[in-house]
Amino acid sequence: MPPSNSASAERQRSPDLLSASVIIPTRDRPEDLRKCVQSLVEQTQLPEEIIVVDDGTLEPEPLIRMANAAGVRFLYIPKEGPPGQARSRNIGVARSTGDIIFFFDDDVVLESDYLEATLRLYQADPEGKVGGIGGVIVNDPHIGPARALAELLRGTPSWGHGKIFACGFNQLNYHAVRRVQPVQWLGGGVSSFRRTVLDEFRFAEHYQDYTLFEDAEHSYRVSQKFQLLITPEARLYHYPSPIRWYDPEGYASKQITNLGYHFRRNMPQRLYNKLAFGWYIVAMLVTDIVRLVFMPHRIGSNWARLKGHLRGIRQHLSSSLPPSEGA
Repeated sequence: MPPSNSASAERQRSPDLLSASVIIPTRDRPEDLRKCVQSLVEQTQLPEEIIVVDDGTLEPEPLIRMANAAGVRFLYIPKEGPPGQARSRNIGVARSTGDIIFFFDDDVVLESDYLEATLRLYQADPEGKVGGIGGVIVNDPHIGPARALAELLRGTPSWGHGKIFACGFNQLNYHAVRRVQPVQWLGGGVSSFRRTVLDEFRFAEHYQDYTLFEDAEHSYRVSQKFQLLITPEARLYHYPSPIRWYDPEGYASKQITNLGYHFRRNMPQRLYNKLAFGWYIVAMLVTDIVRLVFMPHRIGSNWARLKGHLRGIRQHLSSSLPPSEGA
């Protein structure tokens, strides 16, 4: 459990640190969002503003009062048009004013010094070589033997964190982060970037609905020009909401097509990379078949997963890379 963010914690805006804006994409999860905002207004280093971009029908007044009582500006933006976090982030960036832009999911709770720990790292880089900094999800599930073996067979071993493999897949294991270290990607719900970086590198609005790999695609592009860091001193807790919009077949399809978009747009199109991408897809199908054989009690969801992956492969093979959006 996270430590209690006491209302008596020292709240401030140090003039020695860069100013911060927080952007939270959300959709119909008011209680999760309330807890997230509560943890933000109890930070030892307060943000200048909290910007909520809503794909749903949120009632913002209680959150506005909470933020304003702490001296934090609250901007609520009801969004029209296609849903999706990438577009929400771009909208939020356009309305933000801070030097550093933080992005959080609506179902996270921050430890009280998250913003301060991150901003001090930016302050230690006056030349601006560090373009983005991520924190860690303290309660992220540990990787069990079955998942570790499956990822090893796919060519994407999970014993570290922060690498982008030749196939485009991102290495994810927050429990392996023991020190401030360079990475090639940042998790979208636990990330921050300099404003100047986001002016140059927009989020790809190709990603809609299930925005799988959207964070890796964006931050990997940033990493080709700026250094990215992750720090274990910036800690938060992720509580996946029971309010979810999950279609196993659609989700599995997006696993293929979204990774394929990232691979075509950003990875070298050498034979080695193409073989790595192909092997990753084949290994996913093998995993699906193993699940069908050895997990008969979940045959419905496993069959939907296999159908989704096959549909995603067909869509990937028949599609071309859309025009680049931003850098």
